Amino acid sequence: MLDAILIGARNWQELSLSTNYELLPAIGASLDNQFYYVMTGRSEFRDAEQATGTLTEEEFLRFWHLATLMESVSRGYQTLDIANRLTNPALTARVEETFDTAAQRMERSIAYLAENGGPELNPAVLPLASRLLEAGVGENSAMDAMKLRTSMVSRERRLIGANGQVLARVQREVDGLVAEVRQNLATASDRSGQAASNGRTIILVIAVIGIVGTLLVAGFIGVRGRPAEAH
Repeated sequence: MLDAILIGARNWQELSLSTNYELLPAIGASLDNQFYYVMTGRSEFRDAEQATGTLTEEEFLRFWHLATLMESVSRGYQTLDIANRLTNPALTARVEETFDTAAQRMERSIAYLAENGGPELNPAVLPLASRLLEAGVGENSAMDAMKLRTSMVSRERRLIGANGQVLARVQREVDGLVAEVRQNLATASDRSGQAASNGRTIILVIAVIGIVGTLLVAGFIGVRGRPAEAH
């Protein structure tokens, strides 16, 4: 389980670099080229006959889908970045919903541009955008890792709280036992004999405290280690 989270973190680092330094610049350049062609009817990616032709509705739709892809990729990337760092279980549903909205828009624009991309579309755009989309909706996605991580955090918090309650109860019981020993010391009539008995009692109390403390620590460490062993 822990290995899967670590692998996911490494994969996200690689995807983050490719998104920021390859995908977003490629979409931006394609969008600029398509905008220039729509506005002027000229394009360095078309021959003179193509560039002087009448603009069709398809050209405007290409521009719209490129603009939509730029926005949805940016939103999807930001949401995945949050998902890869989130530890608050209360926010998982909201993060997943935000990414789903961006993913749907991404998917529609990728599908349209795959069929009607035009010469202004950078060939790196669609593979990189599809890779980002897959990171959020595919098998072992960032959304799945987010749910796994936040559930582990939630469980750990519950166990820490339960251990704290157990420790507080043991502390109260030990305090009561120590108070009883002190009372016996104060009221003992046979000081010499009682001193030896009280000494044994105090040693017993100390031993009990040590054993209980050791068990609590061992149990807590075991609990912390279980998520990793479960993998």
